[in-house]
Amino acid sequence: MLTRAARVVAVAIIVVICALPQTQARAKGVDQNPPPGIVPTTATLQQVLAANDKAEGKAVDPNAAVIEDDAISTNGLTGTYHSVSYRGAYVSTTTLGPFTTSEGYDGQTTWSEDENGQVVQVQGVHQRGAADERALVDALTHPDNGVKLLGEVTTPVAAYVVEVNPPDGRKEWVFFDKTTGLIDRTEQVFPDSRVINTYTDFKTRNGRTEAWTGHYSDGDATNDEDWHITGLQFKPQIDQSMVAEPSSRTFVEFPAGETSVKLPARILDGRITVTLTIGGKGYDFLLDSGSSDINVDWAAAQKMGLTQYGKAVEDAAGKFNSSESVIPEADVGDLKMHNVAVTILPYTEQPAEGTELVGLLGYDFIAGSELSVDYDNKTVTALTPRQYVPTPQAFVIPAALDDRIPVVAAQIGQAFGDHFIIDTGADLGYIFPGFVAEHPHDVADKGGGASISDYEPIMYSEGIGGETRLRPTEVGVFQIGGVRFEDWVVYTMPDNVVQQSEDFDGLIGYDFLRYFTVIFDYADEQIYLEPNDLFRRSETRH
Repeated sequence: MLTRAARVVAVAIIVVICALPQTQARAKGVDQNPPPGIVPTTATLQQVLAANDKAEGKAVDPNAAVIEDDAISTNGLTGTYHSVSYRGAYVSTTTLGPFTTSEGYDGQTTWSEDENGQVVQVQGVHQRGAADERALVDALTHPDNGVKLLGEVTTPVAAYVVEVNPPDGRKEWVFFDKTTGLIDRTEQVFPDSRVINTYTDFKTRNGRTEAWTGHYSDGDATNDEDWHITGLQFKPQIDQSMVAEPSSRTFVEFPAGETSVKLPARILDGRITVTLTIGGKGYDFLLDSGSSDINVDWAAAQKMGLTQYGKAVEDAAGKFNSSESVIPEADVGDLKMHNVAVTILPYTEQPAEGTELVGLLGYDFIAGSELSVDYDNKTVTALTPRQYVPTPQAFVIPAALDDRIPVVAAQIGQAFGDHFIIDTGADLGYIFPGFVAEHPHDVADKGGGASISDYEPIMYSEGIGGETRLRPTEVGVFQIGGVRFEDWVVYTMPDNVVQQSEDFDGLIGYDFLRYFTVIFDYADEQIYLEPNDLFRRSETRH
C-alpha cells in the first residue's frame, strides 16, 4: 500500500521567555473520535483481514525488481515520484519544482537525503507508523494488540472500519471496502492534525493489487496532495547500485588548504548570531541546531530577490505559511555555500540593539563541518570533518539525526527519555507534555519552580507561529551522558501544544549548553561537551 506524508517542521523554535499580564497559551483540539456513522456488523475482524489478504494477492515473482513512476502535485507544485525496490532494498526519489529529496534502505541502513543533498542515516526515532503496520499485519494471529473491528459504514464508502491503536503506535482507522476487500481510506491522529488518505483506481500487476491513485489531506487544503502511478515495471534483476545509499554532496566549502575557519559570529545572551553574505549584503542568522533546515524570513527573502516556490501551512507554536527557495551563493566568512535550498517562513528577532535576525541556520550548514561553539569565549569555529580531537575531559553524547536535529538521551529525576533535542535556538530547557504525563512524579516541583512563579506568575515562550504558556519546575536530577546536575530548573508546557510532537521528550537549551564548548560532529552522529570554567565552578553538579 502506497502512502504519502506531507513535509512537517520537526520542532517548534522556542526563542524567548517573558512574563505577560495574561496567558497567551494556545491549546490544540484535534478530533480523536472514531469516524461517524459506524453501525454494528456481523463480520469478524479475522474475516475482514482474510478478505483483504486475498484481495491484495501475492507477487508472482517476489524477487523481481519493482520500478514505479508517479505524477504528484502538492503545495502548489507539481512533480514526480520514482521508486526502485529490489530484494528488500529500495530507493524513492521525489522531485517537486526545483527540489529533489530521496530516501531508501540498502539492506542494512535506512537513510534520507534532503534538498541540499545531505544524507542522514535513520536510527528509528519515529516508530509509531511502523507499530501500526505491524499490529495490523499480526492481527490475524494476535488480534488483541490494539486492533479491533468497530463496525461498518455506508459513507464515504461502504466499508468495514478497523481501529488500530497499539500501545506504541498512533490511533488510526482503516476502511476495508465491503465489496472488494481492499483498503480505500485511512484516518490517522497526529498531535496537530487528523490525516486522511484515500485510495482509488486499483489495478493488478505481477499478482498484486494496489491503488494507482491517492489523495492526502491534513485538514488544510493548501497541503493537499494528489498522486497517480504513471508507470510500473517488473524486472527479474537490476544492478544493486540502483538501491545503494548515496553520499552527501559537499555543501560547505572551505578555502583551499584551510581546515579551520573562525566564523563571523557573536553570542549575545546565549543567542548565537552568524552573519551570512548574500548578494553582497550581510544578514544575521540564528545558529539553530533545533532547525532541520535553513530558514529565511519572508521580508528578507524579498530583499534578497529570491524566487519563491509553492506554499505550505505548517504548525509549530502556531500555524504559519511557508514556501521554498534557492540562494545561488551564501558566504559565512571564508566559507561558501552554493545553490542553498531554504524554507521561507515568518521569523525575525532582535537579540540586541542594532542586530536583527532574519533566519535560522540549521542542519545543512552545521553538518557541513565539525562546528565548535565556545560559550565562554563567545566564538564559533568550523573545522573540516573529523579534524576535532576530543580532550580526556570531554563528554561524548551519541545523537540520532533522523529529523536533521540532534536527539539524545537524558535523565529527569529517576525517569529516562531517549528523545531530547539539543537546541542552540532555545534559551532554556523544556519538557514536553507527553513526557510530563508519563513521569509526573519525576517532574514534580521541588520548590524552586514555585519560587520563580511567585516572582513571574505567568510565563510564555515565543516561537514560530505563536506563543506557548510555561510552568517552571525544579527537578531533583538532570543528567545527559556523564554530566549530572541536581536541583535543576526546567520548564513544562501545561497545555497540549504541538511542540510535544509524538516522539520528542523536550529541548536542551542554552542554560545547560553554556557550561561547555559544544562540538557538533554530525558525520559521526556525536556531540562533544568540553567543560569550561563555568562548569568547573558550578555547585549544582555532582
